[in-house]
Amino acid sequence: AVAGAGAWLWHSGRLASAANLVYRTAIDASLTAGFKVGAVNAVGRDATPSTALLEAIGLKRGDPILAFDADAARERVEKIPTVRSAVVRRILPDTIQVEIDERKPYARWQIDERTVVVDAEGKVLTGIDAGRYTDLKRVVGPGAAQNVGELFAMLEGEPELFGRVKDIVRVR
Repeated sequence: AVAGAGAWLWHSGRLASAANLVYRTAIDASLTAGFKVGAVNAVGRDATPSTALLEAIGLKRGDPILAFDADAARERVEKIPTVRSAVVRRILPDTIQVEIDERKPYARWQIDERTVVVDAEGKVLTGIDAGRYTDLKRVVGPGAAQNVGELFAMLEGEPELFGRVKDIVRVR
């Protein structure tokens, strides 16, 4: 009888409803106790737009901090093009700490009529104004960005020449 009642509770969805009610009650109680988001601190952010970071975290002031899924937020933050890796954690009672390791602007890549910033692996760092990085060398042409690290490593073997180079055109 007990097993039958348990199976009925499971299949009827009443057990899930009861669990959800207990969860919501606990979250509401945590808000009353002061466990709500009061601050989001970002460490290591330079080129990553703050709006993109806040959107990826998906929180606003006053949200229940105990309902926050830090692992899911980390995965979303790591999808931002300028972020190589991230650590996201709750610091109770009211702070979310985000530590990011950013991809570093390495070169400007001109393709067709536009110029973008890329890292040493050739990954395009969207959301970054290429005009801020006029001090970086410019590579031009299809496939130039994907080979920029290898190309620069080769040229760095000739420091005098490399120091004079401003633009590099890749020809297949």
